[in-house]
Amino acid sequence: MEINKFKNYKNIIVIGHSTPDPDSMISSKLMADIFCDAGLDAKYGILEKDMENLEIKKVVKDCLDYKPVIIKKDEIFNYKYFLVDHNDVSQSVNDSSLVIGVLDHHPNNKSINNAIFMDVCSTAIAIYLIFKDEYQFSEIQKKQIYHATLDDSSYGNNSRYKDSDKKIIKELGFNPDFSDTFLKYFTPTNLINKEKAFITSNHKNYLFNDIKFEGSIIEALNNDLKEDYKNFIQKGEKNILGIWVNYHEKETYLFFKYNDLYFEKKYNIIASRSTIVLKDALDFLERNGLNV
Repeated sequence: MEINKFKNYKNIIVIGHSTPDPDSMISSKLMADIFCDAGLDAKYGILEKDMENLEIKKVVKDCLDYKPVIIKKDEIFNYKYFLVDHNDVSQSVNDSSLVIGVLDHHPNNKSINNAIFMDVCSTAIAIYLIFKDEYQFSEIQKKQIYHATLDDSSYGNNSRYKDSDKKIIKELGFNPDFSDTFLKYFTPTNLINKEKAFITSNHKNYLFNDIKFEGSIIEALNNDLKEDYKNFIQKGEKNILGIWVNYHEKETYLFFKYNDLYFEKKYNIIASRSTIVLKDALDFLERNGLNV
């Protein structure tokens, strides 16, 4: 990545997707650190609406004092943005004219030209691979990359965590076997207010051409409320890609409603949302004549 091309921009904010997960939080901080080291006027940030209901997981708290710039709705146009861990502006600033670049590991929705995509488990690993020969990562930054990958790999259970990712984790000085970290960091989705959780847990907005839908993930150790979640998706008014993950049984359920269409599927693995579940949902739409 040629960082110097961004030096003419002032007030750059590195920003992850809406309701940011650990990889978005950590990658935005890492990218801002690298930009600042290169002499750019950059900070990492979050939209005010996302900060209001933000949950900072222990896996982040143990490696990062997360203090982003909080951007109010009427301040969005005061900045230029570099997107990490997403390439769809509807997941953040909602205006592609404000975006100067993207680094992501999700499917390309083809709305931004100046974008780099890498087939890696976490965006934090992508940042390391791009800059390791020209930037001196500190020990705490290496730990941050490790922690981002812990969460994005579902603590080593996720189908996206490949041998190439394990090699990087080992290069960073950590054990690539994440099995011992699960009990330390995993917290099931709080389902006390289940209908709110069914919408907001790991929430994302998706836009492919003119096709819009939302997404959520419920992370559980059983299937006690799985049918409630399915019914919420199937019978609700919203277009939602719902994912239920049972870590105890190592299985994943896809529940997808789009207008009058409905699709469900079971995987006997902890399936990656971006590389497996989302792809299957989009394939389903294409089979039904929609252009995604």
